[in-house]
Amino acid sequence: MFAKRNRLKKTADFKKVFKDGKRAAGDLTEMRFLQNSLDFCRFGFIISLGVSKKATVRNKIRRRLMEAVKLFTPPIKKGYDIIFIVKPKIVGRTQLDLIKNVEQILRKTRIYP
Repeated sequence: MFAKRNRLKKTADFKKVFKDGKRAAGDLTEMRFLQNSLDFCRFGFIISLGVSKKATVRNKIRRRLMEAVKLFTPPIKKGYDIIFIVKPKIVGRTQLDLIKNVEQILRKTRIYP
Protein backbone atom coordinates (compact mmCIF):
# COMPACT_ATOMS: atom_id res chain seq x y z
CA MET A 1 0.00 0.00 0.00
CA PHE A 2 1.16 3.52 -0.72
CA ALA A 3 1.92 6.03 2.02
CA LYS A 4 -0.98 8.38 2.76
CA ARG A 5 0.70 11.31 1.05
CA ASN A 6 1.02 9.26 -2.17
CA ARG A 7 -2.70 8.44 -2.42
CA LEU A 8 -5.41 10.37 -4.21
CA LYS A 9 -8.46 10.17 -1.96
CA LYS A 10 -10.60 13.27 -2.41
CA THR A 11 -13.33 13.34 -5.04
CA ALA A 12 -12.25 16.86 -5.98
CA ASP A 13 -8.74 15.63 -6.81
CA PHE A 14 -10.14 12.86 -9.03
CA LYS A 15 -12.46 15.30 -10.80
CA LYS A 16 -9.63 17.75 -11.42
CA VAL A 17 -7.46 15.06 -13.03
CA PHE A 18 -10.37 13.91 -15.22
CA LYS A 19 -11.26 17.45 -16.23
CA ASP A 20 -7.83 19.00 -16.84
CA GLY A 21 -5.51 16.00 -17.19
CA LYS A 22 -4.15 14.09 -20.15
CA ARG A 23 -4.95 10.51 -21.09
CA ALA A 24 -2.97 7.48 -22.22
CA ALA A 25 -4.30 3.99 -22.81
CA GLY A 26 -2.83 0.51 -22.83
CA ASP A 27 -4.34 -2.91 -23.39
CA LEU A 28 -5.28 -3.54 -19.76
CA THR A 29 -5.47 -0.10 -18.20
CA GLU A 30 -5.98 3.55 -18.99
CA MET A 31 -4.04 6.31 -17.27
CA ARG A 32 -5.06 9.89 -16.58
CA PHE A 33 -2.43 12.28 -15.28
CA LEU A 34 -2.05 15.91 -14.34
CA GLN A 35 0.88 17.87 -13.05
CA ASN A 36 0.51 19.10 -9.46
CA SER A 37 2.46 21.61 -7.39
CA LEU A 38 3.81 18.99 -4.98
CA ASP A 39 7.26 17.44 -4.90
CA PHE A 40 5.87 13.89 -4.99
CA CYS A 41 3.38 11.86 -7.02
CA ARG A 42 -0.08 10.82 -5.90
CA PHE A 43 -1.86 7.77 -7.29
CA GLY A 44 -5.48 6.68 -7.57
CA PHE A 45 -6.97 3.45 -8.87
CA ILE A 46 -10.44 2.86 -10.33
CA ILE A 47 -11.76 -0.67 -10.75
CA SER A 48 -15.45 -0.58 -11.67
CA LEU A 49 -18.18 -3.17 -11.32
CA GLY A 50 -17.84 -3.72 -15.07
CA VAL A 51 -14.53 -5.47 -14.43
CA SER A 52 -16.05 -7.93 -11.96
CA LYS A 53 -19.11 -8.05 -9.74
CA LYS A 54 -17.06 -9.64 -6.95
CA ALA A 55 -15.36 -7.26 -4.53
CA THR A 56 -12.64 -9.82 -3.80
CA VAL A 57 -11.64 -9.90 -7.47
CA ARG A 58 -11.63 -6.08 -7.73
CA ASN A 59 -9.57 -5.75 -4.53
CA LYS A 60 -7.07 -8.34 -5.75
CA ILE A 61 -6.66 -6.43 -9.02
CA ARG A 62 -6.22 -3.16 -7.09
CA ARG A 63 -3.50 -4.66 -4.89
CA ARG A 64 -1.70 -6.17 -7.88
CA LEU A 65 -1.88 -2.87 -9.77
CA MET A 66 -0.51 -0.97 -6.76
CA GLU A 67 2.44 -3.37 -6.57
CA ALA A 68 3.11 -2.97 -10.30
CA VAL A 69 3.10 0.82 -9.98
CA LYS A 70 5.38 0.71 -6.91
CA LEU A 71 8.10 -0.90 -9.05
CA PHE A 72 8.28 2.28 -11.12
CA THR A 73 7.73 4.98 -8.48
CA PRO A 74 11.31 5.93 -7.57
CA PRO A 75 12.31 7.02 -11.11
CA ILE A 76 8.90 8.53 -12.03
CA LYS A 77 9.08 12.29 -12.48
CA LYS A 78 7.88 14.08 -9.38
CA GLY A 79 4.81 16.28 -9.18
CA TYR A 80 2.03 14.31 -10.88
CA ASP A 81 -1.43 13.12 -9.91
CA ILE A 82 -1.94 9.79 -11.70
CA ILE A 83 -5.11 7.70 -11.94
CA PHE A 84 -5.16 4.17 -13.35
CA ILE A 85 -8.50 2.95 -14.70
CA VAL A 86 -8.79 -0.80 -15.20
CA LYS A 87 -10.34 -2.36 -18.30
CA PRO A 88 -12.34 -5.63 -18.11
CA LYS A 89 -9.64 -7.45 -20.13
CA ILE A 90 -7.45 -7.55 -17.02
CA VAL A 91 -9.31 -10.42 -15.36
CA GLY A 92 -7.24 -13.59 -15.57
CA ARG A 93 -4.02 -11.85 -16.62
CA THR A 94 -0.71 -12.46 -14.83
CA GLN A 95 1.20 -9.99 -12.72
CA LEU A 96 3.90 -9.84 -15.41
CA ASP A 97 1.32 -8.72 -18.00
CA LEU A 98 0.19 -6.00 -15.62
CA ILE A 99 3.75 -4.80 -14.99
CA LYS A 100 4.48 -4.63 -18.73
CA ASN A 101 1.26 -2.69 -19.31
CA VAL A 102 2.07 -0.13 -16.59
CA GLU A 103 5.61 0.34 -17.91
CA GLN A 104 4.32 0.77 -21.48
CA ILE A 105 1.88 3.51 -20.46
CA LEU A 106 4.42 5.33 -18.28
CA ARG A 107 6.98 5.32 -21.08
CA LYS A 108 4.38 6.46 -23.63
CA THR A 109 3.58 9.52 -21.50
CA ARG A 110 7.27 10.22 -20.81
CA ILE A 111 6.70 10.30 -17.07
CA TYR A 112 9.03 7.34 -16.67
CA PRO A 113 12.52 7.68 -18.17
